[in-house]
Amino acid sequence: MNCFQLIKTVLDEAYGDIPGATEREKDDAIKRELNRLGRQYRKLWKTGCLDYSDPTTRFAYIYRYVTAHANLVYNHVRSCDHLASLFDEPKVQVACIGGGRAASSSES
Repeated sequence: MNCFQLIKTVLDEAYGDIPGATEREKDDAIKRELNRLGRQYRKLWKTGCLDYSDPTTRFAYIYRYVTAHANLVYNHVRSCDHLASLFDEPKVQVACIGGGRAASSSES
């Protein structure tokens, strides 16, 4: 199972937690939350952490940002031989991905 199939499974389950009597109501709530999250992320440096306790917020975050981040990580790992070779190992431990300064292409 690739990461996008996994995310779809998570979203399918999370969709049921979104308040609304109809799919249209749920979809409209998701669209509003996607817009709100976009505005919040633009000023995140001022406001600090976002609250993900609302099921619609969690769904919107996973839908927009987790998929994008997973794609960025996937493409980076795929393009770096030394990272891709880790997947040939029988066991790999990962402490974190990111969190530091951006590496130049010569450092990757």
